[in-house]
Amino acid sequence: MEYIFSNDSPYYYELTGVICHYESNNEVGNFIAYCKNSNNCEWYKFNDQFVNKCNFYEVQNANLPYVLFYNYVQVEALV
Repeated sequence: MEYIFSNDSPYYYELTGVICHYESNNEVGNFIAYCKNSNNCEWYKFNDQFVNKCNFYEVQNANLPYVLFYNYVQVEALV
């Protein structure tokens, strides 16, 4: 962690999406996406034709994360 984050940096990375793959190989299975809505800061779970609101605890405990998406955020922009 020390190589990608510095306490004196004006930037940090914010997790905004996770894709999980549920099956034994990459050719078959089910993909589930967790995405953070930038307008309301709520997390949503996308599973085939269903979209449901979820909490960040579910995102943190998602099984088999396949791809993670981050936004590069400048700290001054949050103040």
